[in-house]
Amino acid sequence: MDEKYILNTINQHIKQDINMHTCRRLVVTVPLFKGFPIMLINTIIFALKQEVFIPDQEVIKRGHRIDKMYFIYYGTVAFTDELGNEVQYLNDGAHFGEEALLRPNEPATTTVTALEISEIYTLSNAEFTACVELYPHIQERLSENQRRSLGRIFPGRRQTNS
Repeated sequence: MDEKYILNTINQHIKQDINMHTCRRLVVTVPLFKGFPIMLINTIIFALKQEVFIPDQEVIKRGHRIDKMYFIYYGTVAFTDELGNEVQYLNDGAHFGEEALLRPNEPATTTVTALEISEIYTLSNAEFTACVELYPHIQERLSENQRRSLGRIFPGRRQTNS
């Protein structure tokens, strides 16, 4: 089966429906998005970009600036500290890097590496900002969250250990 060929032959509406179905469960689990209107959630889902990482490929490098959030559709990633010790694993359905939506370009405090082929959807700060632009009450809530945050870029709340 040639997935890329098939996806290129279907119309844009069907592609959006597939993306909506695939990514909805990833987005609605994020605490930052709790209470967002359904239209905003849908806009966020449409803004997601798919990336595929192969085993041992770095998703995020410690010290590099982060400007997007990551949603693991399938696969497993490992977080390693400055000494190279694996400190956490995340897999299917997990997310990380949501702080980049509030404070883009903060340096990562850990390296994230794919342990197996991993399909990961990303949401850039710029795309997120464009999505919430029409929701002033959401922008105010996010500004309040930003004022209260500690400024650490670290894995999301949903986690599993392998």
